[in-house]
Amino acid sequence: MFPEKLWAWTHGPVVPDVYHEYKKYGRGPITELEYDPTPKLDEDQTELLNEVWSVLGQFSAWKLRDMSHNEKPWLDHEKDASMIEDEELSAYFKTRVK
Repeated sequence: MFPEKLWAWTHGPVVPDVYHEYKKYGRGPITELEYDPTPKLDEDQTELLNEVWSVLGQFSAWKLRDMSHNEKPWLDHEKDASMIEDEELSAYFKTRVK
């Protein structure tokens, strides 16, 4: 859904540009809408994001962090903080979707 690559950082998978944009909020919520991606998303993408939110939106940042630390794409790259390839993500998440 986006061209940027994920990297395995200490606290989980990260898109560095997104991290640097929003790190000013620290542990707190992002309180201002700086970017609205909705017009760029098609109906299927919006539906997928809504589904992801309905399942994962209930969890805190630390719970999501802990969850990601048990997933193969992150585990395979945690030692060297390297980029997680799209193919790895696709293969892993195909096993998680019913």
